[in-house]
Amino acid sequence: MAKPFAVLAVLAVSALAAPAVASADPTTQANVPISFTGWSQCPELTGEQVAWEGMMHVTYSYTANPAGGFRELFHGNIHMTGVGLTTGDRYVANGASNLGENYPPGSRAIAIDVEHFHAIHPGETLSEDDYTSSIHLTRERFVEQEGCS
Repeated sequence: MAKPFAVLAVLAVSALAAPAVASADPTTQANVPISFTGWSQCPELTGEQVAWEGMMHVTYSYTANPAGGFRELFHGNIHMTGVGLTTGDRYVANGASNLGENYPPGSRAIAIDVEHFHAIHPGETLSEDDYTSSIHLTRERFVEQEGCS
């Protein structure tokens, strides 16, 4: 898949685009069904199209404070299974996304984003059939690692 983790990121942004409403319970949860076809990058030279299906559990929280600032928290877990359209091989993928944003009144926003995605090709003996993606974004640094393991 070209950037399989991009699916998780798109869903995360979609969840954050929902209107934020302050209430007694500022937390919203949802289960989002997922179904798409994407390219398996691993192994690097002979990947294939994979039909993915699964579920993403999303938790979103918005909290305002009396001083005028607010905080948004997002957490998503994704679990998918796939079938290779050429080989019929099975694939399994899991990922998690955690995004926290704090907007103090009269100050700059603080954002922290940690995301992990791992797809495996069960039954294959070569580790280069597995794909891993990891993103860490803090105020001090940005680190992205991805590839076949």
